[in-house]
Amino acid sequence: KKLGPIDLHPHFVIRRYAEFASSILSLSLYTQQNQSKPGGDDSAISNAQMHENGAGDMVLSNLTVMRDEILSLLARLSEQHTNAKEKCVFLINNYDLVITHFEERRVITEETSKFEELLAGQREKFVEEELMSYYAKLIQFVRHHEQATLGKGSASNSQQIDTTQIEKIVREFAATWKSGIEKMNGNVMTYFSNFRNGMEILKQVLTQLLLYYTRFVEIVKRSYQRPPPFNAEIVTTQEILYEIKKYSRSF
Repeated sequence: KKLGPIDLHPHFVIRRYAEFASSILSLSLYTQQNQSKPGGDDSAISNAQMHENGAGDMVLSNLTVMRDEILSLLARLSEQHTNAKEKCVFLINNYDLVITHFEERRVITEETSKFEELLAGQREKFVEEELMSYYAKLIQFVRHHEQATLGKGSASNSQQIDTTQIEKIVREFAATWKSGIEKMNGNVMTYFSNFRNGMEILKQVLTQLLLYYTRFVEIVKRSYQRPPPFNAEIVTTQEILYEIKKYSRSF
């Protein structure tokens, strides 16, 4: 209750942490740069530097402990969201906020790398969750078929595939793919506080959609010795690329 309501936006505790940590790291880097400048009495500086470095190491060590506690808090707060996609959105917005503060202070350290790694992982999860919301049958079909191929080899794949299911997926995709992209674009614009971050995520979503569909089309080609009756209904990858470019102008 003391932490207030948990929505999808960056939490105020994380904002305060980002401001504090970026300030401390910025001061630490400034001190290191000044100490490394030539000139002065080496023997006089030596003892001072030993004291400064010892204190600096302690500060950085404490920051690492604080970071771990903040990440633990974020994990607990994310559990208050009802589904996996909302958890991803919440974590992405908070990780991105921290990174943005570090970038504004020009702080590029191990702390920055840690949050960048976490952000990349949650972006990948979000991409999959978002695509599954609109293209679940296609994605599940591709994954299942590819797993079966790995397990049994590439021989006689056409005999293992349900061609009726392929036809249904082709027709469903042809009817809904454009509206799906439009809805995902709207979701990304709504979910993410940072426009630049949102555009990067949208690019990942659309790229992954194209990759899944390309793999699906390859499966279709291998499943029929000649063009299937519904061949004219198969959306081409060029059509999808053209549509993606409409949303890519801001990338």
